[in-house]
Amino acid sequence: MTYDPWAVAGGISSLLIARLQLPKGRSWWLPAEDAIVLDSRLDQAGRRSALAHELIHRERQDTACLCDVTHAKQESRVCSEAARRLISVEALADALLWSGDDYEIAEELWVDLETVRTRINDLTDPEKEDIYQRLWARDEGAA
Repeated sequence: MTYDPWAVAGGISSLLIARLQLPKGRSWWLPAEDAIVLDSRLDQAGRRSALAHELIHRERQDTACLCDVTHAKQESRVCSEAARRLISVEALADALLWSGDDYEIAEELWVDLETVRTRINDLTDPEKEDIYQRLWARDEGAA
């Protein structure tokens, strides 16, 4: 089943989601208000990706980090988890069957470019092998 951040958010009665033009970043998690703010300039795939990201911050009960190193580690973990939830290895393999272009893959998978690149960069060895086998089987079938 595909992860649907809008369905997850819809199931949280206390959560407020707002769209505003943000001065910095594409989305914010505001724990004190139990609110997620999405930049109003994001397209649909960007909103979906950003919402998934902020929902994970909410699940983890993350708060603002004053240390840049801690913040970077927190963001990296959340980006990786959001990419994994939004893009299954099967869906990624299917998209790679017809395109090697990250922009086209992002469009096909209905996520932003950063999410596709994070998912590809964070593939585990077994996931890489699974994708390789799927691509190899396609090439064998075409021969």
